[in-house]
Amino acid sequence: SFSWRVMTLPPAVIDYIICEWRAHGRKLAETADQLARANDLVSRYVAAQVTEQIMAGNYEAVNRHDRRELTIFFSDIKGFGALADRLEPEDISEFMNDYLSEMTGIAQAHGATIDKFIGDAVMTFFGAPRTTGDREQALQAVRMSIAMQRRVGELSRKWVKEGRLDEAFHIRIGINTGVASVGNFGSRERMDYTAIGRQVNLAARLQVACEPGGVLISHATWVLV
Repeated sequence: SFSWRVMTLPPAVIDYIICEWRAHGRKLAETADQLARANDLVSRYVAAQVTEQIMAGNYEAVNRHDRRELTIFFSDIKGFGALADRLEPEDISEFMNDYLSEMTGIAQAHGATIDKFIGDAVMTFFGAPRTTGDREQALQAVRMSIAMQRRVGELSRKWVKEGRLDEAFHIRIGINTGVASVGNFGSRERMDYTAIGRQVNLAARLQVACEPGGVLISHATWVLV
């Protein structure tokens, strides 16, 4: 037979254990809060689709180079240099943050992978790291572009009326569909998840050739949509 003896801990020991447990709980809560803030900050620098793959543990999905059929989008603001010269640095910063926030919201709503901002230029693509099919991706790129042009028209009129701008602004958009190399490019210290290749260059050239306020698509994209 077994006999059990119940040992009663001194009150001072019990108080110490409770204090340590509470301190441990506070540290866990602080760590969780720091991780949440870090994830929120990282998500502002990395495309949402890439962040999702990393958080899900699908490292290979973003840590390699693939040949993918992408629909690539470029946009810029016509005469941005002259616009920047007329505004104070604080005003142009506020303008750009508001403008890019609006464009980012539209891009995310249509499922685009936001590649980068280059001054006033925006580059996004459809087809990586997730794909929804060539035709659907091309359609979404065109729908996104139309939505952006409409929103820019609304913002332009609103900001001129409010006195934030002295004249309306317009954007140019170029879209191309084709095979590109997509994945992580850069150095050991700094990497970008991006797409490169002649099809990407063609999309950029279409944007330059586009009439302000319009959307210029390549024949490859036109065939799909």
